[in-house]
Amino acid sequence: DDFFELGGYSLLAAQMLVRLEERHGHQVQMSALLDGTTVADLARAIRGHTHHAGEAALVQAGAAGRPALFLTHDLYGSAYRYRHLAAAMGEDQTLYSFESPFLDGHRLPIRSIETLARRYLSEVRRLQPEGPYYLAGYSFGGILAYEMARVLEADGQQVGFLGIIDVGPGYRGIDYSRKRPPQSPYLGIPTPADPSWPMARRARYYASLAKRHPKALVRQLMKRARIDRWVQPALWELDLRRRGQIRPGHRLWYSWYRLWRLAGPDWEPAPYGGDLTLYWAGGTGATDSTMGWAEWVRGTVDVQRVGAGHWEVMAEDGVHEVAGLLRADLDRAIAGRSG
Repeated sequence: DDFFELGGYSLLAAQMLVRLEERHGHQVQMSALLDGTTVADLARAIRGHTHHAGEAALVQAGAAGRPALFLTHDLYGSAYRYRHLAAAMGEDQTLYSFESPFLDGHRLPIRSIETLARRYLSEVRRLQPEGPYYLAGYSFGGILAYEMARVLEADGQQVGFLGIIDVGPGYRGIDYSRKRPPQSPYLGIPTPADPSWPMARRARYYASLAKRHPKALVRQLMKRARIDRWVQPALWELDLRRRGQIRPGHRLWYSWYRLWRLAGPDWEPAPYGGDLTLYWAGGTGATDSTMGWAEWVRGTVDVQRVGAGHWEVMAEDGVHEVAGLLRADLDRAIAGRSG
C-alpha cells in the first residue's frame, strides 16, 4: 500500500523514518520517498542505501536534452519539499535538490552559508561540470541559492537563472533574536489540545498523551514553557560528546536549528552581479518593492507576484501558479542561452 494514499503526510513520514532507524538501525533519508512510498520501495532504499544527507537528490528525471534546475531546500532540510513543484513544472524538467548534511546528526565544520553552498556546488558540478547553471530556492533555500550563485560567479562560472521564492536578504528565520535560540517548531511533538475544547476533553487528551507518549508530552510542555530552546542545544551537545551523533528522534530539529543559525546570526548578504527573479507570495510583507534584493543585485530584479501564501506556495493545491511562472521564466532563460 502507498503511504500517502493511506493518509500519510510529510511530518508523519519523517516520524516513520525515525522509528525505522530507532527500531531496526536503518537510516533512510526523506528523499528516498521520491523514488516511491510503498513498503517495497522503502525496502529497496534500505538495501541500496542510495540516498545520503548532503548529497544531491533527483526529484524528477526529465528530458535528456533539457538543462536541470537545482533547487535548494528550506529550513526543514529535505528535497522532498519539492515533489509537488516538480510535478507541476512538467515531466520533461529535470530537478535536483539536496538533503541537509545535518540530518545525519554528526558534528560538521559548516559554520557559514558559503561553506554549505560550496558543499552543495561540489555535488552540482559532479552532475554538471560546466555552466550555465540554473538555480532556485524556496524560503531559506532562496538565501542558499543566492549564495551558490555568488560563489559560481566568483569562480568564473555562468549562472543561467536564479529564482528566489518568497524570501528577502533580510531573512533571519522564525523567532529570530541574537540573544536566544529560536523556539522549536512542532517537529515530531504532538500539538497542544485545542483551547476551544471543553476542559474535560482537554484533560482526556493530556491523560491519553501521558499514557501513550510520556516523553512527547514532556517535550510539548517544555516547548509551551519556552524552555526547550535552551535545553535542546545542551542535550545535542551531550549526545555529540557521548555518542558522536544526535539521536534519530532529535535530528530533524537539530538540522533545522543548525540551518537557522547559518541564516540568522551568522549571515550577511553580499553583492551579486547577475539577474534575479523573485516570486513573491501573497501576504508576505517587505520594506520595498523587491524585498530588499535591489540593494545587493547588480543586474535586474524581476518580481513575480503569486496569489498563494508563503506556506501554501509549495503545497499540492497551491503550487501550480508559481510552478507555471518558474517554468516560463526558465524556458526563456534556456532559450536566451541557446539562441
